[in-house]
Amino acid sequence: MLNYVQAGNNKSSKTLLFIHGAASNHRVYGEVQKYLEDYNCILIDLNGHGDSKGPCSPTIEGYIDNVTDFIKNSDVTKNQNDITIIGYSMGGATVLGIALKKLHNVKRGVVISGTSKFNKLKDTEFIKKIYEKHELDRECLRKYIGNQSNPLAIKYAHLGESNPELLMNNLVACSKFDISDKIKNIDIPVKILISRDEKLVLLECAERDNSRIKNSILTIFESGMHVLPIINGKGVAKEIAAFISD
Repeated sequence: MLNYVQAGNNKSSKTLLFIHGAASNHRVYGEVQKYLEDYNCILIDLNGHGDSKGPCSPTIEGYIDNVTDFIKNSDVTKNQNDITIIGYSMGGATVLGIALKKLHNVKRGVVISGTSKFNKLKDTEFIKKIYEKHELDRECLRKYIGNQSNPLAIKYAHLGESNPELLMNNLVACSKFDISDKIKNIDIPVKILISRDEKLVLLECAERDNSRIKNSILTIFESGMHVLPIINGKGVAKEIAAFISD
């Protein structure tokens, strides 16, 4: 079973399940969750990440299956009737895959800087080096992530950089992921949050997903690049709370 941390109000009728991104763990939501204390918050570590046991998955589909199993069988989720799944980056892709499973207690999805298909990711210099040389170009990757001088970005940077093998595995999984033709079958409300200045998950990806999901809302932040929930956690939390209360 996946490792998790429970925070906020465990008596709340609304549960928020947080899914982190590539080579990270539940702590990446530190600047978001603290503004959502009124809700029952479950922050998980994907398999092979943080304190979760077992190997990481070579595909995002593997993470989708593992989190789906967690929702169905974990004591903290299986009896909850109103779950909002929230995913950042690779976690956002995972959210869209779980939404297609049509679980009875998953009522909403929130995708933060994530997508059903990472357009042009295979064309980036750092991915090419991973495919060709099994080599991680950290400096090149940081240019795509952005905001490296921001104090909060610096504070959380170690989460995604401590295990280069895991990061490369996850980036390759993202580059191969594509459910863009399936998301039209998602039947729960979805909130998509993206930064206009994104270089890793392009704005065009969010706009495409928004146009294909029947009941979706796209909110564009003017800045944040690929660390939106880290440097603007309060703004992201505000959007999540408003979405849940609608």
